[in-house]
Order: sequence, then C-alpha cells, then structure tokens
Amino acid sequence: MDSTCCKSASCTAPARCDATSTGTCARPVGASCTSATECGSGHCVDGFCCNAACDGQCEACDVPKSEGSCVGIAGKPHGSRTACSGTGACQASCDGTVRISCNAIPGSSTTCAAPTCDAATGIAKPAAYCDGAGNCTAPKATACKPYQCDATACKTVCLAETDCATGYTCKDNACVPKAGIACTGPGDCASGFCVDGVCCNTACTGQCEACDVPGAAGTCSPVTGAVHGTTRTKCSDGGGDACKALACDGSDRTKCLSYANGLDTVCKKPVCADGSLSGEGVCDGKGTCKIADNKSCAPYVCEGADKCKTSCVTSTDCATGFLCASGKCSALTSKCKADNSASLPLDGSPEQPCNGFLCDPSTGKCRDKCTVSDQCQSGFTCDGDRCVPSAGPAVVDDSGGCAYGAPSSRSTGAVVGLLLGLATIARRRRSR
Repeated sequence: MDSTCCKSASCTAPARCDATSTGTCARPVGASCTSATECGSGHCVDGFCCNAACDGQCEACDVPKSEGSCVGIAGKPHGSRTACSGTGACQASCDGTVRISCNAIPGSSTTCAAPTCDAATGIAKPAAYCDGAGNCTAPKATACKPYQCDATACKTVCLAETDCATGYTCKDNACVPKAGIACTGPGDCASGFCVDGVCCNTACTGQCEACDVPGAAGTCSPVTGAVHGTTRTKCSDGGGDACKALACDGSDRTKCLSYANGLDTVCKKPVCADGSLSGEGVCDGKGTCKIADNKSCAPYVCEGADKCKTSCVTSTDCATGFLCASGKCSALTSKCKADNSASLPLDGSPEQPCNGFLCDPSTGKCRDKCTVSDQCQSGFTCDGDRCVPSAGPAVVDDSGGCAYGAPSSRSTGAVVGLLLGLATIARRRRSR
C-alpha cells in the first residue's frame, strides 16, 4: 500500500481498495467497525460500516442478514437512538415503515395488564388500560366478600356454600352471613334475624338475653349483668338507691332478678368528727346498704372529713392522753398535778416535783427548760432556760438594815401574833 496506488494484495482483511484500486485501504460496507474513518463509506453505524448515515429513530444498520444496509425497523429503536415515549405495554414503538420517529403512544383502549383475582386474599383487580400518555393506569382492587374468586374476577352468584367467603352461606343463589356474622338488617342474614348487630338464630327479644354474648355470638343466650343493646328495656336503677338497682342473673331471660351491686359498691360515705369515724356503708348484694359500726380514731384524731389519721407529726395529731413519738401516737405515762407543780405517774408511783418548772399538760411531765416565765411556778422566773426564785420585796430585818427576799422567822412570828390579836378584838366587838 502507498499513497497513490492501492493493490488488494497489500490490504489487510477485511480492508480493501476502492473500486478504482487507487487511494487507501478501507473497510467495506457490512464490515464491523468502531469509527467512521475505518469505513470506505465514511459511516460506522450500529457497529457496522453502513451505506448511509442512518440516523433516523426507527432505522438501523445492524439488522441481521442486512448488516451494512440502512433499513427501517419495527419495535424499539436500536443503539443509542432516543427511546420511544411511554413504558411497558403503553410505550410507543417503531412500525417498520416510518423511519424518522416512533409511532403514536397507545390510547386508552389498549390493555396493559390482564384482570386477576387472588383466591387467597379474595381481592380482584380488573384489566388495566393505557392512559394515552404512556402510562398504565392502576386498576381499583375490589374485595369479593361475601363471594369467592372466579378465574379472573369475583363471583356474583352462588350455587353452593363453596362459592361464598368464610362466614357466609348460599341462599337463593346469593351469599348471606351465617349466624354470628355482623349485619345491619334481617336481609343480611340467612336466618332472617339481625339482632345485637349480628346474624342470630332466633328473634332473641327477651330482656335478659342477647345474641352478642362473647363466645356465643349468633346464638341467643341468657346474659348476666346489664341488659344488652338499645331496644330492650333497661333494668331498674333502684330509684337512685344503688343497692336496690337490678341486673340480669344469667338464668332468667325474661326479666332482671338479681341485684346489680355488692360489697364493692359504697352506698354511704364515712364521716369523721370529734375523733370518731362513723361507719362506711356498702351494698350487701341483697338490696340493702350495710353500714359498719362507728369507731374511735384513738390514739389518733380525724384526718379531714372522712377518715382517721394513721400517723403523726406532732402531738396535735394524737387524741387526748396520747403523745406523738417517732411518727406514732403512744399513751401518756403520767399526768400533771392539778396545780401543775408536779408530774403524777399513772402507774401509782410517787409524784415527781417540778422544782420551779410547771408540768406540761400535753406530755404529763415536768418541763426541764423554759423560754418564758409563764412556764415557771409562782415565785420563779425564767432566767436563760432555767426557772429560778424571783427576788422578793425589801424588808427591814431585826438589825435595822434592809433585806430582800423572804422575811426572817422572828418577823414572821410578829406578824402572825399581830394578826391573831386583831382577830380576837374583832370577835369581842361582835359579841357585844
């Protein structure tokens, strides 16, 4: 091969000289290629040296048995050409005739999904159609209940119960609820009785019977407690007396015979006053309010209006005669003497003088500290925290000097003698 003349013998297959055997070696139409410069035609299309530019959306140069020839195609565009609009069955395509572009997108008459009915779930889906914009419209699923699935859709009539969903039976070629299945009217039920919201085996109109009793739905059964539903007459409320309110007894279906409330129903609240708690009342299950005996709160006092205290913080939380200690009210072990000068043990042992202090009536014991003189006996004053003798009035002693405190024994004797003399004179005058 040289720049002016080309001999076939000098070209490496599949390249060859052009028709005049002049120029350079090049690949012929139909030979595989990766670049246009490799092809004598100057067109490398769809991996082959092509006889034309072949750039139409619906033409190609790689059609089997026509490699190298640009021909029209059917279906999807080849190679890197722009895909037709739409998806799946609703996607446009090449028709083999028009080469420039894909044909129109399928319209709404084109089926894009076949109808189905899932026997396991009882859900049917009708056929789906294209929307004219290249999309497949999702069909609306439908529950077959009360029927079963047919091949691709729900059954609409029944010949046997097997044509009906669970809980339904075939009656007059229609699937209707069995007893116990929810209903809205008698026409929904094979029995013709829709009672208490379920298909029932009887009319079930007794005051104390129902068709929705747990564990027996669909079967008319006696009830215990309150009347069921809204159509039956309610049991008496006892005229406002909780203990006289009635209920169904679970045996008699025609009327309420038992009492509704028992020992768990309070019919009278307790009242606490002056350390005494009046008895709480509870229903006895026989129509009567049974009231407990009154009781004393001692050693505690009332807490609020309806109960006794059960612990204490101070002795004010305790009844008279009790003292708060460590959160509990305990009985006093002593009491104060009438003039509060001594503590009197309750076990009969000797009294304990308070030695200037006053006895504390709240504890029955002598104080051992004071904060004010009122906590001291007469003749004593609170000094610091101790009760000490008070300073007495000034007196003249026998020696002629002044002294404070109690008078001497001689002065006392003189005063006593003087008083006795005055008393004697007074008696004599009265006797005259």
